[in-house]
Amino acid sequence: MKIEIDIPEEQIKKSLEESKSIHEDEGEKGSVDIVMLYTNGRLDFVDVSRKKDFYSCNYRILQKDTEDEGRK
Repeated sequence: MKIEIDIPEEQIKKSLEESKSIHEDEGEKGSVDIVMLYTNGRLDFVDVSRKKDFYSCNYRILQKDTEDEGRK
């Protein structure tokens, strides 16, 4: 399955800001965990999870014949 996840810019900024205090000597790096919940074989929600909070993302399940343009 391929999905497209919409992570708003403010969530990316929060991740970068949080990472500054953790990795001050490495520059502006950040990371998030993507959490997907399935119930009875169906995707229920996609969350971005950080150390201090989480955000429920909008997502779209792509058709099987859609090419993965971001990984060519």
